[in-house]
Amino acid sequence: MKFSTLKREPVTHALDVPLPGIATPTRVLVRQLSSDEEQKGVAFATKAAVDAAVRAERGVQLYDVALWAHAVAAAYLDAENPGAPFFDGGPAQVLEKLGIDSIAYLFRAKQRWEDEVSPLRSAKNPDQFVNLARDIAGPNGDEIYMRCAPATQLGVALFMARLLTAIEPDDESSGAATAPGASSAPVEAPSP
Repeated sequence: MKFSTLKREPVTHALDVPLPGIATPTRVLVRQLSSDEEQKGVAFATKAAVDAAVRAERGVQLYDVALWAHAVAAAYLDAENPGAPFFDGGPAQVLEKLGIDSIAYLFRAKQRWEDEVSPLRSAKNPDQFVNLARDIAGPNGDEIYMRCAPATQLGVALFMARLLTAIEPDDESSGAATAPGASSAPVEAPSP
Protein backbone atom coordinates (compact mmCIF):
# COMPACT_ATOMS: atom_id res chain seq x y z
CA MET A 1 0.00 0.00 0.00
CA LYS A 2 1.28 3.46 -0.87
CA PHE A 3 0.44 6.82 0.67
CA SER A 4 -0.96 8.05 -2.62
CA THR A 5 -3.54 5.25 -2.65
CA LEU A 6 -4.88 5.93 0.84
CA LYS A 7 -8.27 7.58 1.05
CA ARG A 8 -7.79 10.46 3.47
CA GLU A 9 -10.59 12.53 4.90
CA PRO A 10 -9.70 15.98 6.23
CA VAL A 11 -9.93 16.31 9.98
CA THR A 12 -12.29 19.15 10.75
CA HIS A 13 -13.65 20.84 13.82
CA ALA A 14 -16.93 22.74 14.10
CA LEU A 15 -16.71 26.32 15.35
CA ASP A 16 -19.36 28.95 15.94
CA VAL A 17 -17.65 32.18 14.96
CA PRO A 18 -18.82 35.78 15.28
CA LEU A 19 -18.82 37.67 12.00
CA PRO A 20 -19.32 41.43 11.56
CA GLY A 21 -22.92 42.36 10.73
CA ILE A 22 -24.29 38.90 11.61
CA ALA A 23 -26.41 38.82 14.78
CA THR A 24 -25.62 35.25 15.80
CA PRO A 25 -22.40 33.24 15.51
CA THR A 26 -22.02 31.31 12.27
CA ARG A 27 -21.27 27.57 12.27
CA VAL A 28 -18.24 26.70 10.14
CA LEU A 29 -15.77 23.85 9.93
CA VAL A 30 -12.08 24.49 10.27
CA ARG A 31 -9.35 22.20 8.99
CA GLN A 32 -5.60 22.03 9.23
CA LEU A 33 -3.67 23.28 6.22
CA SER A 34 -1.05 21.25 4.41
CA SER A 35 2.51 22.55 4.26
CA ASP A 36 1.95 23.31 0.57
CA GLU A 37 -1.08 25.46 1.43
CA GLU A 38 0.92 27.25 4.12
CA GLN A 39 3.67 28.00 1.58
CA LYS A 40 1.04 29.43 -0.78
CA GLY A 41 -0.03 31.67 2.10
CA VAL A 42 3.54 32.90 2.52
CA ALA A 43 3.72 33.60 -1.24
CA PHE A 44 0.38 35.48 -1.09
CA ALA A 45 1.54 37.58 1.88
CA THR A 46 4.93 38.24 0.27
CA LYS A 47 3.28 39.46 -2.93
CA ALA A 48 0.95 41.73 -0.94
CA ALA A 49 3.92 43.21 0.94
CA VAL A 50 6.04 43.69 -2.18
CA ASP A 51 3.10 45.31 -4.02
CA ALA A 52 2.69 47.74 -1.10
CA ALA A 53 6.46 48.38 -0.89
CA VAL A 54 6.78 47.13 2.70
CA ARG A 55 8.99 44.45 4.20
CA ALA A 56 7.73 40.92 3.62
CA GLU A 57 8.24 39.54 7.11
CA ARG A 58 6.31 38.63 10.21
CA GLY A 59 5.63 41.59 12.42
CA VAL A 60 4.77 43.85 9.48
CA GLN A 61 1.02 44.34 9.75
CA LEU A 62 0.20 44.16 6.04
CA TYR A 63 2.20 40.95 5.64
CA ASP A 64 0.69 39.34 8.75
CA VAL A 65 -2.89 40.20 7.84
CA ALA A 66 -2.44 38.88 4.29
CA LEU A 67 -0.94 35.65 5.66
CA TRP A 68 -3.83 35.27 8.13
CA ALA A 69 -6.44 36.03 5.46
CA HIS A 70 -5.02 33.35 3.17
CA ALA A 71 -5.03 30.79 5.99
CA VAL A 72 -8.60 31.69 7.02
CA ALA A 73 -9.86 31.46 3.44
CA ALA A 74 -8.23 28.06 2.95
CA ALA A 75 -9.00 26.53 6.36
CA TYR A 76 -12.63 27.53 6.90
CA LEU A 77 -15.18 25.26 5.24
CA ASP A 78 -18.93 25.51 4.71
CA ALA A 79 -20.55 23.52 7.54
CA GLU A 80 -23.42 22.48 5.25
CA ASN A 81 -21.09 21.44 2.41
CA PRO A 82 -17.78 20.40 4.03
CA GLY A 83 -15.95 20.10 0.71
CA ALA A 84 -16.60 23.76 -0.14
CA PRO A 85 -14.79 26.76 1.24
CA PHE A 86 -16.77 29.02 3.56
CA PHE A 87 -15.08 32.09 2.06
CA ASP A 88 -15.97 31.36 -1.55
CA GLY A 89 -14.13 34.46 -2.74
CA GLY A 90 -10.79 33.37 -1.30
CA PRO A 91 -8.39 35.57 0.64
CA ALA A 92 -9.43 38.66 -1.34
CA GLN A 93 -12.96 38.27 0.05
CA VAL A 94 -11.60 37.91 3.59
CA LEU A 95 -9.50 41.06 3.20
CA GLU A 96 -12.32 43.03 1.59
CA LYS A 97 -15.19 42.02 3.88
CA LEU A 98 -13.53 41.58 7.29
CA GLY A 99 -11.57 43.95 9.49
CA ILE A 100 -8.15 43.18 10.89
CA ASP A 101 -9.56 42.20 14.29
CA SER A 102 -12.00 39.73 12.73
CA ILE A 103 -9.29 38.22 10.52
CA ALA A 104 -6.95 37.91 13.51
CA TYR A 105 -9.72 36.32 15.61
CA LEU A 106 -10.52 33.72 12.93
CA PHE A 107 -6.83 32.96 12.39
CA ARG A 108 -6.23 32.54 16.14
CA ALA A 109 -9.30 30.30 16.50
CA LYS A 110 -7.87 28.07 13.76
CA GLN A 111 -4.41 28.10 15.34
CA ARG A 112 -5.77 27.32 18.80
CA TRP A 113 -7.64 24.26 17.50
CA GLU A 114 -4.51 23.12 15.64
CA ASP A 115 -2.49 23.50 18.84
CA GLU A 116 -4.99 21.32 20.67
CA VAL A 117 -4.72 18.46 18.18
CA SER A 118 -1.05 18.84 17.26
CA PRO A 119 1.19 15.89 18.13
CA LEU A 120 4.04 18.38 18.60
CA ARG A 121 2.27 20.32 21.33
CA SER A 122 3.88 19.78 24.66
CA ALA A 123 2.94 21.00 28.11
CA LYS A 124 5.28 23.54 29.65
CA ASN A 125 6.51 23.26 33.20
CA PRO A 126 6.64 26.26 35.59
CA ASP A 127 10.34 26.93 34.87
CA GLN A 128 9.62 27.15 31.14
CA PHE A 129 6.79 29.64 31.79
CA VAL A 130 9.07 31.73 34.04
CA ASN A 131 11.79 31.80 31.37
CA LEU A 132 9.28 32.66 28.66
CA ALA A 133 7.77 35.43 30.82
CA ARG A 134 11.28 36.86 31.34
CA ASP A 135 11.89 36.80 27.59
CA ILE A 136 8.56 38.52 26.96
CA ALA A 137 9.46 41.21 29.53
CA GLY A 138 12.64 41.94 27.56
CA PRO A 139 13.26 44.43 24.74
CA ASN A 140 11.73 42.25 21.96
CA GLY A 141 8.94 40.86 24.13
CA ASP A 142 6.10 41.66 21.77
CA GLU A 143 7.79 39.78 18.93
CA ILE A 144 8.55 36.79 21.18
CA TYR A 145 4.96 36.71 22.43
CA MET A 146 3.47 36.92 18.93
CA ARG A 147 5.62 33.98 17.75
CA CYS A 148 4.17 31.79 20.50
CA ALA A 149 1.37 29.42 19.59
CA PRO A 150 -2.05 30.58 20.84
CA ALA A 151 -2.13 27.83 23.46
CA THR A 152 1.23 29.02 24.78
CA GLN A 153 0.03 32.64 24.78
CA LEU A 154 -2.98 31.58 26.84
CA GLY A 155 -0.73 29.57 29.16
CA VAL A 156 1.56 32.57 29.70
CA ALA A 157 -1.41 34.85 30.41
CA LEU A 158 -2.91 32.40 32.91
CA PHE A 159 0.47 31.82 34.56
CA MET A 160 1.06 35.55 34.95
CA ALA A 161 -2.48 36.14 36.25
CA ARG A 162 -2.04 33.41 38.85
CA LEU A 163 1.37 34.77 39.79
CA LEU A 164 0.01 38.31 40.20
CA THR A 165 -2.88 37.15 42.38
CA ALA A 166 -0.39 35.29 44.60
CA ILE A 167 1.64 38.45 45.23
CA GLU A 168 0.69 40.46 48.31
CA PRO A 169 1.79 44.04 49.06
CA ASP A 170 4.64 43.96 51.58
CA ASP A 171 4.46 47.59 52.57
CA GLU A 172 1.46 49.61 51.46
CA SER A 173 3.34 52.90 51.79
CA SER A 174 6.20 51.84 49.53
CA GLY A 175 4.12 50.01 46.96
CA ALA A 176 6.67 47.18 47.03
CA ALA A 177 5.41 43.65 46.52
CA THR A 178 6.87 40.36 47.56
CA ALA A 179 5.95 36.76 47.02
CA PRO A 180 3.52 35.38 49.58
CA GLY A 181 4.79 33.77 52.77
CA ALA A 182 5.35 30.08 53.27
CA SER A 183 1.71 29.55 54.19
CA SER A 184 0.51 30.56 50.70
CA ALA A 185 -0.07 27.92 48.05
CA PRO A 186 2.59 27.78 45.33
CA VAL A 187 1.83 29.15 41.90
CA GLU A 188 1.19 26.34 39.45
CA ALA A 189 1.70 26.54 35.72
CA PRO A 190 -1.54 26.20 33.77
CA SER A 191 -2.15 23.25 31.56
CA PRO A 192 -2.65 24.82 28.10
